[in-house]
Amino acid sequence: MDNTEDHKYFLFLISKKISFTVLNSQNQFFFNKETIINDVSIEESFDTLKNFLDQNILEIEKNLKSYVKEVFIIIDHNSFLNVDMSFNYNFKQKDFTTNHFTNSLIDLKNNFKKTIIDYEISHMIINKFIIDEKIYTFMPNNIDFDNLSLELKFICIKNDTILNFKKILSKYQISLGKVLSFNYISKFKSSKDESIFNLADKILGGLNQNEIFLINKSIKNKGFFEKFFNFFS
Repeated sequence: MDNTEDHKYFLFLISKKISFTVLNSQNQFFFNKETIINDVSIEESFDTLKNFLDQNILEIEKNLKSYVKEVFIIIDHNSFLNVDMSFNYNFKQKDFTTNHFTNSLIDLKNNFKKTIIDYEISHMIINKFIIDEKIYTFMPNNIDFDNLSLELKFICIKNDTILNFKKILSKYQISLGKVLSFNYISKFKSSKDESIFNLADKILGGLNQNEIFLINKSIKNKGFFEKFFNFFS
């Protein structure tokens, strides 16, 4: 089978339904398979996911004419922990470098993970920018300042949940891309007809410029990074 690299694969787990959906490179529906269920907890969802994949994954890959290599899981169960915290960064504008700031965010994330050792961070979001005691919900452009503080939100999920998903998927040689919060994604819905899968794809692509994706000591969200270049230019 040919591996269709530009497709994105999603599993959506809610109390009443499990869906497997594929989007093409234009963020359009390419394939969808769903089953009605009746789960009341994330633990029940593990068994449901096993049964769903056992019964459907071969048929899905046959219809796709492609192996499923990686999936993103969206869950609606009450399994996420939300934590708000502040991060103060005091400096003169002329002393700032984007690498320095990126490294500070990485250190902050790593230190936060040490305090919640049983959880993995799914989303890291800047709620507020506090610049010389003035509050902004988005980063302003080209202003002079001396002090910057960030109010951040971490949306976290238990490590055991991640490990269970990885274990289930590994049976089919599928890797776990990321576990996404349905409640968080839904806040960006612009119309009642917009699907959660299209939104998830946009979120992964940097729809929320205040969300930070830190990978290999860099910021993946290019919109966020470019905004910082403008801000500190």
